[in-house]
Amino acid sequence: MAINYVQDRIDKGCFVPQLKTGFSFIDLEEGQNFTPSDYSRNALIYLYEGRIEVSCCHEGFVIESGQLALMSCDVKYSIRAEQHTSMVILGVVKVLAECDYFQLRHPTESYSTHITSYKDEHVLECAQLVKNFYHQVREIYRLGVSCIRLYRVKEAEIFMLLRATMSNEDFCRFMTPFSGERVAFKSKVLLMAEKHNTVNALADAIGLDRSYFQRLFKSEFGKTPSDWLKERRVEKVSNYLRSHDEPLKVVAYELGFPSLAALSNFCRKEIGKTAREIQNESKIEV
Repeated sequence: MAINYVQDRIDKGCFVPQLKTGFSFIDLEEGQNFTPSDYSRNALIYLYEGRIEVSCCHEGFVIESGQLALMSCDVKYSIRAEQHTSMVILGVVKVLAECDYFQLRHPTESYSTHITSYKDEHVLECAQLVKNFYHQVREIYRLGVSCIRLYRVKEAEIFMLLRATMSNEDFCRFMTPFSGERVAFKSKVLLMAEKHNTVNALADAIGLDRSYFQRLFKSEFGKTPSDWLKERRVEKVSNYLRSHDEPLKVVAYELGFPSLAALSNFCRKEIGKTAREIQNESKIEV
C-alpha cells in the first residue's frame, strides 16, 4: 500500500492541520484494505484504474476505473481492493460551491462521453472532461509541484466540472448529503475554528447563541467546545514546534501568542514541557 498526501508536501497554507484535507493518492494491491484515520471530512473518491468495494452503513458498493463516489463527513467507510488499484481521495471540510456563481450550459444526453451521470445509487460514471482533470492533477503531483494555491484551485475546479457535466437533477442529488443541518454545523465548526479560537468567537462566527452552540457542539463532537479548542491548540503548538526550527520569538508570533512568555506559559501548563524542549524533540535521532 502506498499513500501520498499532498498536504504533507506543503507545511503552510489553508489546509486544516488536524485533518488530512486535500488530495491523497493511494495505491492498493489486490486484497489490501484502506480505512480513513478520521471521518470529519467529506471524501470524493476517484479510481484511475482497478476495482474497489466500499463498505459503509451495513451495505457495500463497487467503484471501477473512471468512476467516483462521494462520502459525506461522519459516514464511516472502508475500502477493499478487488484488484490492483490506483485512486485519489479529495478530502474537503466543506463542498466548494464556486460553481454556483457560473451560468453553465449542460451537454445533451446524446453525447454520452460528455456527461457525468449516476451508474447506481452511489457511483458516478465520469465524463471524459472529468477523467482528464484527474489525470492532470496526478501529473502535477508527480512533477513535484508544491504550490498550495494551485491545489486549492484544483479542489474548486472539480466541483465546477461536475456541475458542468451533470444534469441539474443529478447535481442536486449529488450535493444532497451536504445540505443536512448536522453536516453543515460540523463543517462550519471545522472551518471557523481556523480563525476563531474561543468559544464565544466561534459561536458568534457560526451565528448561534452560546448556550445552544455548546449543547449542539457536545452532542456532535462528544466534548465541550472549550476542551476541543484546547486540544486543537495543544496539537497545533506541539506539531509546529517539532517541525519548525525557528527562534521561539518567531514561533510565538506565527502561532498567535502575544509574547514569548505567553507561549512558554502555555507549553508548561498544557503540555508539561518548555517550548524549547518540545522543539528539540525533533532533533533527537531515533
